[in-house]
Amino acid sequence: MASLSLGGKGGNMSLHAKLKDGTTINVTVSSPHGATPEITASTSTLQDSLSINICSSHSHPTHSIDSHQLPHSKMSAVKLPTDIVAVESGGIGYLFYVNAANQLAYMREQKPDANDASDDEFAVGKILDDQDEPFEVDPNVKQIAAISWVSNGTREIRVYYQAARDDVNNKDPRLCEVCLTNTSRDVYAEDAKWYAGDFGVKGNSSQVRPGSSMSATVRKSGNDVVGLRVYASKEGDKNQYNSPTIAVFKYDFQLKKWGQGDSITSKIRKF
Repeated sequence: MASLSLGGKGGNMSLHAKLKDGTTINVTVSSPHGATPEITASTSTLQDSLSINICSSHSHPTHSIDSHQLPHSKMSAVKLPTDIVAVESGGIGYLFYVNAANQLAYMREQKPDANDASDDEFAVGKILDDQDEPFEVDPNVKQIAAISWVSNGTREIRVYYQAARDDVNNKDPRLCEVCLTNTSRDVYAEDAKWYAGDFGVKGNSSQVRPGSSMSATVRKSGNDVVGLRVYASKEGDKNQYNSPTIAVFKYDFQLKKWGQGDSITSKIRKF
């Protein structure tokens, strides 16, 4: 730009600009007292010229919009589960966790892509009871445990978790078991129906200490599965040194019965 000048007098204001190539730009705003404002703009080059005259009308008042009237769009951050447990059953992986709705959930490994040997995809599955209802988890104890084994060609999975308080049936939070028994020869076939196990239902109502972890194992004798073990810290239990305890709950396949949970840390002063 070669030159720029501004001028104003009374209700008028003008802008004049001249570019290096000879182009001139003129803008004039005139607003006599009580009259409608008028804008005149013109530009000219060495060969052509253009003039525009704009008369503005009185604007209509607009209503302000409060912030709460505007739609609020905010992408919520994805939260990872606080605890995940993986097992293999029939050569495919199962990953269990507690979802954002405090419900027991899992992902299952999908059939590999024949054209991509490195493909390793999981898909979310649903864990529903016989009424097609999810298994609700105590929000204070989101730690879970899982085990798997094969017996006579049948693939078994057990998941242990602390159930949420059941106000309808007046049941406090308690350590529970969810079971899956797959008999299909096709390991990638749809899973059979999940069902509630005996643990936490028949003669056992132990609560897990909030914030503590849990674990589970399969007990074998040779090739035979003879028992299951679940390790957890029972709410309120302390040993002679006033330290929280860890208990083991035992399932005997021959007796088909769960134990009440015996402390295995009665002689431990601190961890």
